[in-house]
Amino acid sequence: MLKGTFVVTVDGSGRIQIPKQLQASFPAHEQVYLLGVMDHLEIWDKESYENSFVKSSARLESFGVDEET
Repeated sequence: MLKGTFVVTVDGSGRIQIPKQLQASFPAHEQVYLLGVMDHLEIWDKESYENSFVKSSARLESFGVDEET
């Protein structure tokens, strides 16, 4: 198991409840990204995700990869 990893269940309406430990990490007014990554979900705060995305995009461009194609 990875640190910060939680097992959650899906309710009858297809929803999951974010564990209280994670809820405390993100103030209610803060925007987050919820990403489906292969077999798991990741929750990113908006600023961290956008900074990571910009860095990843720049890295791909340096290799001549156009992420839009």
